[in-house]
Amino acid sequence: SELTEIVDRFKNYCNNILRSYPKIKLVVLENHTPIRINAVEGVHLTFILKELFNNSIKHSGADSIKLSITEVNSMCYFEYSDDGIGFDLETVEFRNGLENIKYRAEQLNATLNIVSALKEGVKVAFTIKFSTT
Repeated sequence: SELTEIVDRFKNYCNNILRSYPKIKLVVLENHTPIRINAVEGVHLTFILKELFNNSIKHSGADSIKLSITEVNSMCYFEYSDDGIGFDLETVEFRNGLENIKYRAEQLNATLNIVSALKEGVKVAFTIKFSTT
């Protein structure tokens, strides 16, 4: 499948949920060429994006959620952020979700960086080189 299709499905998923949260704004910025990704990569990527979004909705109290996707030299850079209450990475209660994200990122051979602190929102950056098969 194609990265744009996966991102479009993610946006539809989010927008359906956001009907119940009218104050939350979602911004998705894409700057990439057509990128083919295989089915397994698509499943892992979809799960990561949905898990991040669900954490923002359930735990953060955010007003704004942003996903940026940029391609440079066949590498895809994803940056997800929200302006919610943030969390302490040592004591976070939804650790299972973060562990699942880490596992999925490993399956994609992605570098993953999660930055958050109380009252500072969350920023999750990951970089993937898709197999394009």
